[in-house]
Amino acid sequence: MRTRYITGPDPTTALFRPASSPVPRGLPRGTGRKKPKKPGRGKGREQQPSMEVQEGEQQQQPLLTLAHKLFLLTHPDVDDIEKVRLREEASASIKADDMASLYESLAAASVLEMDAGVLDSMRRRMEDEIKKLDEKIADAEENLGESEVREAHLAKSLFYIRIGDKEKALEQLKVTESKTVAVGQKMDLVFYSLQLGFFYTDFDLISKCIDKAKNLFEEGGDWERKNRLKVYEGLYCMSTRNFKRAADLFLDSISTFTTYELFPYDTFIFYTVLASVISLDRVSLKQKVVDAPEILAVIGKIPHLAEFLNSLYGCQYKSFFSAFCKCFLCIHHVFFFHCLKSNGHGILFQFLYAFS
Repeated sequence: MRTRYITGPDPTTALFRPASSPVPRGLPRGTGRKKPKKPGRGKGREQQPSMEVQEGEQQQQPLLTLAHKLFLLTHPDVDDIEKVRLREEASASIKADDMASLYESLAAASVLEMDAGVLDSMRRRMEDEIKKLDEKIADAEENLGESEVREAHLAKSLFYIRIGDKEKALEQLKVTESKTVAVGQKMDLVFYSLQLGFFYTDFDLISKCIDKAKNLFEEGGDWERKNRLKVYEGLYCMSTRNFKRAADLFLDSISTFTTYELFPYDTFIFYTVLASVISLDRVSLKQKVVDAPEILAVIGKIPHLAEFLNSLYGCQYKSFFSAFCKCFLCIHHVFFFHCLKSNGHGILFQFLYAFS
């Protein structure tokens, strides 16, 4: 029995699933990229992201990093020796963040080994921390101003996110939102909800949060948050097989990417290339992907991706099939060839799709 907790925000496998099958796990690619300098922003309060977002941009959100490791533990192409390391790292991360509910679920699914003493210790620390946070909220409401009250509620929201308690986190985020006035800060809360949605593969929650974010932008909002939302929506579209929309959103975000809390820039480029190959015709693929300077600057750092893209466009099919398998896509060949056939990438794929 598998648990839904071990699904990350990475839709590489979900892209090619049969239409009637449930959403499977994905395998992200890429090794990261140094964060580029950003252009200057306005001085107004709504022109800058809040501190909690700035601090999270440098690296992937810990919850999503953990989801990736847990996914790899169940992937058949990962070596057993590598899984030993991943299991140790995942277990250490879960224990360090007192994720008692997740620990219990994974132990029941035989992903991790159950240690009753460790579980009880995590629960005690959770109770102590919640008590401290409630005391800070009460003190802020009695002695401090509205801003301090909001920050106290936000701290409790972030704690529930850290321990992976989805329901309590969403409930506390709603309380925090009721204390929030600025549109930008409300958007930050929506991003936190989206991250929870991707961790739990709750696509209903993700869809509602994206619609909510778009409605908030009608009231205002800054360019950086709008660009970040494009990446969140693109990831959602990719996971739900809306490849054309995903490719458009990703391609529109290449030069303004700052969504490091979801994944590194290299991983973003990997998804952009995959979505584009599936959805774009040859002429558009050449203009927007093959010759794109932003992609050319990074693609060589991503294993097998340059060979995958260039051999496909250049009709060098021997090299293409080699890279295709190395990118962990061979099990999706039927769906992939169908997409290539539909986009006019050659008569060969029409034959291969019919043969499959």
